[in-house]
Amino acid sequence: APSALAAPPPPLSPAPRAAPGRAFTPNDWYRVVTLSAPAVSPDGKQVAFTVTTAVVAENKRHSEIWLASTAGGEPARLTSPGVESSNPRWSPDGQRIYFLSDRNGPFTLLDYDTRKDTVTEVVKNDGLDFKSASAGPGAIVYEQFGSIHLYDLRTGKTKRVDIQVTGDLPEVRPHFVKAASRIT
Repeated sequence: APSALAAPPPPLSPAPRAAPGRAFTPNDWYRVVTLSAPAVSPDGKQVAFTVTTAVVAENKRHSEIWLASTAGGEPARLTSPGVESSNPRWSPDGQRIYFLSDRNGPFTLLDYDTRKDTVTEVVKNDGLDFKSASAGPGAIVYEQFGSIHLYDLRTGKTKRVDIQVTGDLPEVRPHFVKAASRIT
């Protein structure tokens, strides 16, 4: 089980149910733990996922990456509880889990080496936060301020994907206008 990244995890358990005859309240909502962004390892034996909890005292939500066996058992926290981490994605060989985290400043792409139990920042980010990440054949794709970037898993290099999206703005398209009333 991963050990170099975080303290032993508290057990994940379902949120407490409201007492019979009592309405669900905002305080109940703050105790809800959500699981999202699941990613199954290439061998199908593990799943990495994001666990999000409410931090009422700070009026915010907190996200971490956890890992569980698909055969069952206790999940293990992969990321440090003092930083935000999300969007786990496996490398094709199953030896690395890529994820977004703000541990070094703005959200950027890091990887967890499952063999060495270490985390490395793979994309240096001195700008705006990376907002989402996904895995594809040989690359991790991520979004930063409306731009799409590919991190090549083989070369370790990042490139911006040039995408041109034309808005559907009929008022700026060429068109005919009756101009007789405008001529003097």
